[in-house]
Amino acid sequence: MNSVLDQFNNYLLSKNLRKSPIREKIIIEIFKIHEHFHIQDLLQKLKKYKDVSRATVFRTIQLLIEASLVRKITNTHGHVHYEHSKGQQLHDHLVCLQCGKEIEINCQILEKEQNKLCKEKKFIPVNHNLQIFGYCQNCQNKEQ
Repeated sequence: MNSVLDQFNNYLLSKNLRKSPIREKIIIEIFKIHEHFHIQDLLQKLKKYKDVSRATVFRTIQLLIEASLVRKITNTHGHVHYEHSKGQQLHDHLVCLQCGKEIEINCQILEKEQNKLCKEKKFIPVNHNLQIFGYCQNCQNKEQ
């Protein structure tokens, strides 16, 4: 956790922004979550701190995205969720068009091919978001 805070504080310094105890509380709560989360889930967890405002949470999330510590994911329905990127393998998602369920997939072959493609095109990737759309097993079974 200290390395995450150090990385974020260094990012803030590079942007001439100040670190604050409130931002630290937000980061600690985010990195306790080990799955995708919605902003409402995070706000609920932060209710125990009286000094954390909704606006501060949104601003801090944006700073964490800019610092490459959090990823923002928007699905086909326009729903946004987040995940922290520290200590997590890059992964992709299978998204059900009927129920919206997202299934994480870790495929080293896909990752290698994406990296190979970027190298061939002399492109430096910063982040990626691969989503494969279809129907989950539950929704397939409901159709039968």
